[in-house]
Amino acid sequence: MKYPFRVLLGLLAAVLWYTVLPWDEAYAGSTPDVYIDDVRLQQEHVVMKDNRIFIAFTDLVQLREGLDMEWNHVNKEIEITGSKTYLVITVGKSTVIKDEEQLEMDAEPFIHEGKTMVPLRFASEALGREIKWVKSEQTAYVSGGSTDV
Repeated sequence: MKYPFRVLLGLLAAVLWYTVLPWDEAYAGSTPDVYIDDVRLQQEHVVMKDNRIFIAFTDLVQLREGLDMEWNHVNKEIEITGSKTYLVITVGKSTVIKDEEQLEMDAEPFIHEGKTMVPLRFASEALGREIKWVKSEQTAYVSGGSTDV
């Protein structure tokens, strides 16, 4: 008689747990979707780390006409140039050079599966893009910005 009672108690506990669990925690283990100008990034180019979204920087640059990107393997840095844009991001450093100014990111870029991962919000805004987070969809949308970069 004890066994059915334990099973029933376990099922009741599970039902209560899932009905009380906040919506955000249901997504805690999943990777959010990221769209850049209506193009969905591949999931392997999106990483959640320390509650921040990181993307492969090449995705952001390649979807933006007028920008050139060079990788310096020795210094582990990316240099982005455009007619009105100059940006240097170094792996493992939160300091970024934008035009002639030094800026601080709230997280350091890192290498993941051969790609340089950068904080989505900082990188998007540094390139003059707008970013919108839709919490209910767990999706980030990057758009807009000047076409003259």
